[in-house]
Amino acid sequence: MGQEKPSINTSVFMEPASATPRTVRVAIYNETDVSLPSYATVGMLSGNVSSVQTVLQAAGHQVTLLDMEDILNHRLKTAYYDVFILVDNLPRDAIVDQVQEFWLGGGGVLSLDSAISYLCYAGMIPPESEGSENYHVYWDYVASSQQVVYARHPVTKSYKVDDIFADSFDWGAFNWTALMATSISGELVRLITTAASSTWANGVAHDPAARGGRVVHLFTDAQPLLEVEKALIVDAVDWLCPRVKGRVLFDLTHEAWYGVDDWDAPVHFAGRYSIWRNDLVADRYTFDKLYPSASGNLTAENLAPYDLLVVVLPGINFTAAEVTAVHQWVNAGNGLLALGDNPSLTQENGRLNYLLSFSGLWMNRTLSGSDSASYHTVHPTIESCSVLSFNGPGLVNYSGDAYPIWGNAANSIIVAGQELDNGRIILAGDINFLANTWIIGANNEVYGINLVNWLTSSRARTLLYTDEYYSYSPYRTPVADALNDLGLRFYLTGSSSYFNLSLNMGDWDLIVVDIATSGWSGTPEYYVEVADYVSGGGRLVMCDYEVDSVPGSPLWPLLGFSFLQDMPDEAVLSIWSHDHPIFTTPNDYSAPEFVPGGLYMDDGDLLTVHPNATPVAGYIHIPDQAAIVVRNDGRTIYNGYILDQFQRDFDDSTYMDSIEIWENEIAFVMGPQVDSPADIAFEAGTVGHSINWHPTSYAPASFAIERNGVPVAFGPWDGSSITRSVDMLAPGHYTYRLTVEDKAGLMMSDTVVVTVADTTAPALDSPSDFSYVAGATGQSITWNGTELYPATFEILGNGTVVDSGTWDGSAITVSVDGLAVGSWTYTLVVVDQSGNFAMDSVVVTVTPSGFSLPGGILTLLLITAAAVGWLLALVLVVKRAKS
Repeated sequence: MGQEKPSINTSVFMEPASATPRTVRVAIYNETDVSLPSYATVGMLSGNVSSVQTVLQAAGHQVTLLDMEDILNHRLKTAYYDVFILVDNLPRDAIVDQVQEFWLGGGGVLSLDSAISYLCYAGMIPPESEGSENYHVYWDYVASSQQVVYARHPVTKSYKVDDIFADSFDWGAFNWTALMATSISGELVRLITTAASSTWANGVAHDPAARGGRVVHLFTDAQPLLEVEKALIVDAVDWLCPRVKGRVLFDLTHEAWYGVDDWDAPVHFAGRYSIWRNDLVADRYTFDKLYPSASGNLTAENLAPYDLLVVVLPGINFTAAEVTAVHQWVNAGNGLLALGDNPSLTQENGRLNYLLSFSGLWMNRTLSGSDSASYHTVHPTIESCSVLSFNGPGLVNYSGDAYPIWGNAANSIIVAGQELDNGRIILAGDINFLANTWIIGANNEVYGINLVNWLTSSRARTLLYTDEYYSYSPYRTPVADALNDLGLRFYLTGSSSYFNLSLNMGDWDLIVVDIATSGWSGTPEYYVEVADYVSGGGRLVMCDYEVDSVPGSPLWPLLGFSFLQDMPDEAVLSIWSHDHPIFTTPNDYSAPEFVPGGLYMDDGDLLTVHPNATPVAGYIHIPDQAAIVVRNDGRTIYNGYILDQFQRDFDDSTYMDSIEIWENEIAFVMGPQVDSPADIAFEAGTVGHSINWHPTSYAPASFAIERNGVPVAFGPWDGSSITRSVDMLAPGHYTYRLTVEDKAGLMMSDTVVVTVADTTAPALDSPSDFSYVAGATGQSITWNGTELYPATFEILGNGTVVDSGTWDGSAITVSVDGLAVGSWTYTLVVVDQSGNFAMDSVVVTVTPSGFSLPGGILTLLLITAAAVGWLLALVLVVKRAKS
């Protein structure tokens, strides 16, 4: 059964999400005009951008300077930049809307010193100030020689509370008392204050719940940027960087009937979708607009950074090239939301139909529907919705594998969808149902989020269920923030029945289940469905408090445990295996335990751990008992204690403990995998031998190969196969070890043993026997041999060693000058590194000067001498081999 929801102040648990640093794409406003724009009544501007640029580049971030013309040309987009910095300067009047648009679309903004004026004017801090800088109301210039760290936060994580920055000037500072009287008081963190009074906050962080991206204001003017201030800048940029669930692009290039903001052009009516956009940004999406450009509009290049394209009743037709580009982009795994309207707008609907000509969806240009729609089919986007409110909608036609979703009746459809190759499309017959006036009616606002969740998730391989209720929305829960921080695409659901629907409709690499309030005990068959998924090889990270309600579920022994007893309320969770990756990577949780901060009626269960799993944390350290259980194959983790309770920062990392443990567990289960190619054996000198690994990772980073413990290859890894040639190795045994690492810092290795055998004897030529007259000089024998791995040689004369040494594979020559009259047998023996040998004998006959024997007798003597010499050489070689 579900848990009773306690009454709490959510601002107490507001915590910045994301602990994993990354390369941030930073745009710095490069403005040399230090005069005041019209909206500013006071200011001391400098615009010293170079020092900030240098510091951020040294930290590994990508930094671009944008001037007013760049911003007027719409280069400041969240798809291109994560953070925009105003270095003690102010946007000129011509670009105040464009900068605000970047922030409203989810971009982070860092304000230094006098840029505080624009924060107030744009309504970033606080929204009540929008349209006026409100100098002397919300902020002032306050003379201060010492600034004091007031709170630990990701921006101030390099410092301790009460640390002092000695930098004297009249700094732009917020009046904290005035800010606490605004609508965003619970979203603000006072980072730094003047030493004289904590009322004046010249370091403030804002994580908005309802509108725009994150904002940080700091006191420095960067001229110069002091050493102690550099870490503030770097850490602020990392925190400001949005961790994105999906990127949305709104088309303004075809004269949309409705625009988003009041300044949008060209549109028929501006300022209609700002609430919907703000909802999406609050739920970790980013939102850009595509403005007309002479270089092209709906092109492959412009579409590439985005997951969803929104097209609203166009006043200008699309080109054939644009239709092709959108078609290919959707097929690649992206989403298209098209909004048509009633038949009175027949030309506009016709243009929309042309864009959709590659699909099975089109607007009916003769029939209209009614304003309330309660008929719907079973579809993931219907979750938590029962009725939608429209305003004079048109009807939607569908064919092929397209299908109805919402309507007045089965034969009067207003919203339909289609899954096309790898992408998804939704066509709605009303431009108003997501507009500001109507989105707040019926279930429109919920559906406006649901359809974007679905449309942007066609490439998602992670299914998330969460019913945690302390957060502002399901998309900002600790587990959702953890997934975003890891860069894992996911589809989110908060209903057990719709979770089960998506489980059976999708092909998932990972399922994450966060049951904190609305248990599944009433539907035990859902546990069986999850068990079937795990049995099929699926990965699972699960948190549930209800093992005691369904103790006989087949899922529990599959995960490696059975129910033991209830956990005491608000119990401290002790860590037993501190070096386990779920406590170290990517977040090094340095505390010995987790301490609950959020209150739940039932905190969870203590478990008896089976041999197929490992206990890593629990209430009391008793063997085979635990609250966190990791299956031995690393593919599942079960938390019998509600992780969402850990809303403190007990390890003083400046990040909420629950985010850290969720992120570590997911990263561990999704860690890189490496296959195990068979060991290799081959004959030395042959070619075409290699080790082929096929590692996988959702976030590949780097690889390294060692041979017998010595690095032989390393570099970045993009997730593709890794091949290492082992040709030309000398005979012997070699151990090759591949280690791959993902962006979270998790590693996986595999070892392959390579055996190179040499069973081939050296090749040796056979010089001809010969004779010479005693006293002649320049007499020698030269043997030519070939061997890849030569070792030694030995030359015997009539069985006696006359030369020996190391052989490098070159020709071997022995002088036979000065021999006495008679027959001499010279034998060469060459040996390779594996003990294979080859030998050859040459008979040398020395005759006296002026003396000769009959031919027959001479031949007989030569043959006899050669035989005796060969036998002696063979005996000697055999004896040496035996020894």
